[in-house]
Amino acid sequence: MKRQLPKLLAFLLLFFLFSNYLSATPECPIISGKFNQPDGTTVDASATGWYLDASHVASTGYFAVKSNRLHAQELGGEGVWYSRVFSTAGYSDFQVAVKVTAEGDMNSSEYVKIYYKIDGGAETLLDSRTGNFGTIDFTSGTLTGSNVQLVVRIYNYNNGGSQTSKYYIEEYRVFKEKGPCAVSAISVTAAAANSGVLTCSNASLALSATATGSGTTTWSWSGPNGYTSTAQNPTITTAGTYTVVATNSTGTGSASVTVTENKTAPVVTATGGALACGSCVSISATSDISNATYSWSGPNSFTSTAQNPTVCTAGTYTVTATNPANGCSTQQSVSVSASAITTFWLEDFTGLSNGTTSDAGTTAWTSSSTGTSGTYSVQNNEFKVSYSGQNVLTWTSQVIDISSKANVSFSVDLRSELASTSDAFETADYVRVYYKLNGGAETLVYEDLAGIGSTTNTTGSATISSATLNGSTLQIIIRASDSDPTERYFFDNIKVSGSTAGTATVTPSVTGTVTCTAPAQLSATASSTVSAWAWTGPNSFTSTLQNPTVSAGGQYIVTATLSSGCTVSATTTVTENKTAPDITATGGTIACLPTITLNVSSTVSGATYTWTGPGNFTSTSKNPAVSTIGTYTATVTNPANGCTASQSVTVTSGAAAATSFWVEDFSGLANGTVSDAGATAWTATTSGTGTYSVQNNEFKTSFSGQAEGVWTSQVIDISGKSSATISVDLRSETASTSDYFETTDYVRVYYKLNGGAETLVYEDLAGIGSTTNTTGSVTVTSAALTGSTLQVIIKTNNSDPTERYFFDNIKLTGAANLSETATATATSIITCTNASASLFGSAASAGVNYSWTGPNGYTSTQQNPVVTIPGIYTLTVLNPSTGCSGSDTAFVAGDTTHPVVTATHNGSITCLTPSIGITATASSTSTNYNWSGPNSFSATTLTATISHGGTYTFTASYPTNGCSSTAITTVEENTTPPGEISINNSGTITCLTNSVTISGSSSTTGVNYLWQGPNNYSATSSSATVTHGGTYTLTATSPNNGCTSSKSITVAENTTAPSLTIENSSPISCGNPTVTLTAITDATNASYLWLGTDFVDVAASTTTSAAGLYFITVTNNVNGCNTTSFTEVTEDYSDCAARKGTTAVAVQNSAAAMVTSFTYKAYPNPVTTNSVIEFASPQNTQATLRIYNMMGACEKVLFNGTVTANQLYRVAVPVTTLQAGAYYFIINSGGRSYTGKLVIVK
Repeated sequence: MKRQLPKLLAFLLLFFLFSNYLSATPECPIISGKFNQPDGTTVDASATGWYLDASHVASTGYFAVKSNRLHAQELGGEGVWYSRVFSTAGYSDFQVAVKVTAEGDMNSSEYVKIYYKIDGGAETLLDSRTGNFGTIDFTSGTLTGSNVQLVVRIYNYNNGGSQTSKYYIEEYRVFKEKGPCAVSAISVTAAAANSGVLTCSNASLALSATATGSGTTTWSWSGPNGYTSTAQNPTITTAGTYTVVATNSTGTGSASVTVTENKTAPVVTATGGALACGSCVSISATSDISNATYSWSGPNSFTSTAQNPTVCTAGTYTVTATNPANGCSTQQSVSVSASAITTFWLEDFTGLSNGTTSDAGTTAWTSSSTGTSGTYSVQNNEFKVSYSGQNVLTWTSQVIDISSKANVSFSVDLRSELASTSDAFETADYVRVYYKLNGGAETLVYEDLAGIGSTTNTTGSATISSATLNGSTLQIIIRASDSDPTERYFFDNIKVSGSTAGTATVTPSVTGTVTCTAPAQLSATASSTVSAWAWTGPNSFTSTLQNPTVSAGGQYIVTATLSSGCTVSATTTVTENKTAPDITATGGTIACLPTITLNVSSTVSGATYTWTGPGNFTSTSKNPAVSTIGTYTATVTNPANGCTASQSVTVTSGAAAATSFWVEDFSGLANGTVSDAGATAWTATTSGTGTYSVQNNEFKTSFSGQAEGVWTSQVIDISGKSSATISVDLRSETASTSDYFETTDYVRVYYKLNGGAETLVYEDLAGIGSTTNTTGSVTVTSAALTGSTLQVIIKTNNSDPTERYFFDNIKLTGAANLSETATATATSIITCTNASASLFGSAASAGVNYSWTGPNGYTSTQQNPVVTIPGIYTLTVLNPSTGCSGSDTAFVAGDTTHPVVTATHNGSITCLTPSIGITATASSTSTNYNWSGPNSFSATTLTATISHGGTYTFTASYPTNGCSSTAITTVEENTTPPGEISINNSGTITCLTNSVTISGSSSTTGVNYLWQGPNNYSATSSSATVTHGGTYTLTATSPNNGCTSSKSITVAENTTAPSLTIENSSPISCGNPTVTLTAITDATNASYLWLGTDFVDVAASTTTSAAGLYFITVTNNVNGCNTTSFTEVTEDYSDCAARKGTTAVAVQNSAAAMVTSFTYKAYPNPVTTNSVIEFASPQNTQATLRIYNMMGACEKVLFNGTVTANQLYRVAVPVTTLQAGAYYFIINSGGRSYTGKLVIVK
C-alpha cells in the first residue's frame, strides 16, 4: 500500500526542489546579459558581452545567436561560451546565474556544464546537467572577488533522435541579492597588441589598459595560470582571458581582453632519395600550409630555400617548413643515400582477413587494446580503429634489422573518417606514430588530435615519414584512440626503406666569399679515384677543373666521374656579398648662401665617399661645400666587399626666373626722336650731321661725315635684382655692296655700374660681322651684373650716308633678389604710465632668426621683444637654410614730456602764526595737482594752507601721458614752548593770614608771565599776592614765537568760621533773677567773648541778671576765624512787681499789602552811602530795631515803638556814622527776634 504525502509537505518539497531555479529580482543587479544580437552573432564586444570557442564544433553544428538566445544545436564537439570578465570591485557577497534550456531527444552523453572564474583563477564548477533537463536558472552561492567570468561548456550531437538536440543559453546575470548597492564605477578599457594573438614569432605581447576618473589609478591584472600584475601595461606570454581592475579616487571598474594563441606548426612531409653512381637527386617537401616557406640544410654546409632542391651529396637533409602567418615551423629530416633507396620492410595488410589483430609472418606485428567494445583490427586490407567508448589501440611492429642499411626511414599512410558530417572527433581522439631505435625509448614521429588534418568532422589523410635513421634495429609503434563508432582511424603501408652502405662520395668545399672585388675558390675531393671533374653553377657556369675560381654566388654542383664510369655529385653553396651599400644623398639651394654643404650617408660601417660635379669638381669629403649650381654625384663604397652605389643630387640657385625689367624698343616714338623722358628715359647727343635719331621703331646712325653719336639710358635701379644682364640688338648695312665701312667706323656698347667708369661690353669696327659691305646683325649680351644702379651707353661712329648703324631692343634682364620678407610692427606708445611697448616680428618663412636694433645701441634676438625707449627699430630676419635675409622697421612713438613746476611758501609756523600758505606753479593748466606733506597732508590745488612745518611736495602730472614732475618747499616751524616751570606759594590763607605770595619761573629766560586764578584773578609778574584760596596757573609766554608753558598750584584757604549755638535760660523773674547764657561751637580750640551792656565774659557759659541783648563771639584759634551771634535776656516779673523801660523811636511808614508773616530786609546791602531797613508785621505789636557790630556791641537803636499791622516801616541807616565792616541788625517784635546782616563798604 502506497502512502501519500500530506499536501502541505508535498508543496514544501516542490518549493525546495525548484527554489534553486527560481530567480527573484535582486536589490543590486551588477550585470544582466541577454542575447539581443542578430541571428548568427558569435561575439559581443560590449563591456557586458561574451565570445565563443567553436574550435571543436562540427561544421554541421550551429553555435550562435538565434531568436534572442545562444543556440547550440548538434555541435558534434564541445562548444564553449565565455562571458566577458565582469568587475565586482566594491561588492561583497555577490552571486552569478546562467539560465539554460534543453530541448529535443537527448542522451546522457550530451551535457551542459556551468563554471565561474574568480579573479582570473581556475574554473569552478557551478553545476552540470546531461540530457534534456528542461529550463534551469543555475545560481551560485555568495561569492567574493574583484571580478568574475562565466563559462558554459556544451556538448550535443546528432544522436539519431526524432527531435533535434538543442541547448539554449537564455540569459546570464551577476548580482547582489541584498543591498547596500552603492559602488562608484569608472570606465575601464583593456586591449592587447598584435590583435591579441600569440604566435611563434610573437611569443609575447603587451596588454594595455585605460581608465576614467581622477587621482592616482592602481591596476590589478589577473589571468590564466594564476597570472597577476600591478603594471598598467604588462607583457604576457600565455593565451587566455586577462582581466584588469582599475581603482582611483572616483571609483573602480574592470575590463577584460582575450588573448588567443596561433602556434600551430605546419604539417610537413619530406622525401629523400638515393644517389646512383653518385648522381644528383631531387629531394622534396610538402606542407598543409599553402604559402609555407622552406629552408633545407645538409652535408657540407648545404643550404637552400627551394621547396624541392637538387642535391648531389649523400647524407641527412633537414627541411624546416615555416608558416608565415604565425612564424611556427616544423622540421623533418630525410636521407639521401649513396646508393638507391629501396623498401626492405612493408606491411600493407594485403591478404590478411578482416578482424586480424596480429601477424607472425615476415613482417610480423601485434596489437593490443584498452577496451573490447568496437573495431580494432584489419578491415579490407587496412587497419581500422573505431571504439564504442574512449579506448586506445597500440599496434607494434616486429624488431626490424637495419644494421646493413644506411639512411633508413619509414613511412605510414594514415586516414580518418566519420559516419557523417554531423559527427565530429573530439580532442581526446588521436593517432600517434613512434619508433624505437636500437631498443631505446619511444620517439614520437607524428601526432594529430580530433581526426587527421584541420577539421574534425570530415575525412582526412596523411602520409608521414620519419627522419633518416642509422642503427642496428628499428621498431614502429602506432597508437589510436576514439570514443564513438562514428569516429574511425585507418593506417596502412607501413614501409621501411634504406640504401646499402658503402657507396663512393664526393665532397666539395668553398674558400672565400664572392664580392665585387674578389672571387671565391671551389675545391672537391672524392672517396674513390676520379677520372674527370665537372662543375656547373649560376649564370651557365661550367668548369672541368677540380678547383675552379668563381665570381658569382649560388649553388654549384660538382660531378666526379669515377674510374668505374659511375658519377657522383655533390652540391655546395658559394656565398656572395655583392650587396651594394645603401646611400642617401641630398643637395640643396644656394639661395643667399656663399656655399652649401652636400650630404651623403650610408649605414655601412667604414664606407668611403667620392663626389663629382660641374667644372670637373671632385671631392673625397663626405659632406663637401660647393658654390656652383648643377648636378653632383655621390658614390659610396663598402670596404668589406668593394661594392659601390651612386646617387645624383641637384644644387639650385633658388632664385626666381629672370625677367626683363627695362626695355627700350623705340615703339611708339616718332621718327626723328632724340630723347625720351618716359618710363625708359634716354638721351642721344652728337656733333655730326646726318641722321641720328629714331627711325621706324629703331635708332639709326648715318652721318654725312666722320662723327660719333652717344646714346645714354637713364640711371636704372637694379638694387632689387640679381645677375642683371644687358642685351642690345645691333645691325649694320651699306647702301649697296659697292659701299664699305671703314675701320674708323664702329659701334660700341658700354655700361656704368653704380655710377662708376664706363665698361666696354661689345665693340665691332667697320660694320657688324666679318664683312664690311653687307648687312650684319648681332645681339650682344653683357655678363651678369649685381649692384645698385646701371646705365647703358651705346656709341656709334660712321663717315658716309651709305654707312648705317641701327640698334634696338635695349633690355635689362634679371631675377629678383632672393630675400626674406620681414614684417615689423609696434604696439602702443611709451608714456610715463606705459613704460614699454611690444615689437612684433614675422617672416614669410618658418625657422628664421630674428635680430632687432634700435635707439641707444638696442639689440635683441627675440621675435617679439619688449622695449622701453621710443624710436625707430629695425628688424632683420635671416633664414639659416638659405642665408637670405630681409628687414623692416617699426616706429615706437613716445610721449614722456614732463610739466615744469615750482613750489614756495610765505613764512614759518609759530604759535603766533599757526598756519601759512604754500604756493605752486605748473607749466600747463592741463595737469593734475597734488600736494603731500607731514601728517598725511594732501591738497589738489596750486595753493594751500598748512599748519605744520616740514617738507611739502608738489606733484603735477599730465593725464594724457601720466608724466609728472615734483617740486618741494620746506617750511620751518618754531612752536617750541618755554622750558619747564617751577612754582611755589608762601602758605595758607586764613582769617589770621588773609593773603599769601605765589611765585614761579621758567627754565627759558626772557619769557612773559601771567598768573590766573579764582574770581578772575590775574597778575603779570612772576610773583603775586592772592587773598583767596584755589588753583592758580602760571603761564610763561615766549616773545619769539608766542608759545606758552603752564603750570598750576593750589593755594589752600582755611577761613571757615566756627559754628555757634546759644542757650538762654531767660526770662529774668522774681523767681529766676539770674539767667545762664551758654555758647556751643564745633571748634575744639575756641575762645569766647560775651558782650552786653556793661557786660563782658570770656567763658563759654556765663550768667547775668540784667535784661538786654548779649553778643557772643566764638573764635577758632587755629585759623583765627570767628562767629558772632547774640541773644536777648528778657524779663518777666509777672510773678512780682516788674521793671519796665521804654524807648522813643521815630518811624517812617506807609501802607503795605496784607502780610501774613513778619517780613524784613535791608537794602542796598552791602551799602556804601545810604541804606534802608524795612519791615512789616501782620499784627499790631511792639517792635525794636538795633544795629550791633561784630563784637556784639549795640551801635544804634534805630526804632523802638508800636507797629501797626500791615504797615510797611522804612528806617534809614546812618551809614556815614558807622565804620566799614559787617554789622547785625536785630528786630524784636511780638516776642520774637529777627536778625539780618548788613555790610558797609567804604
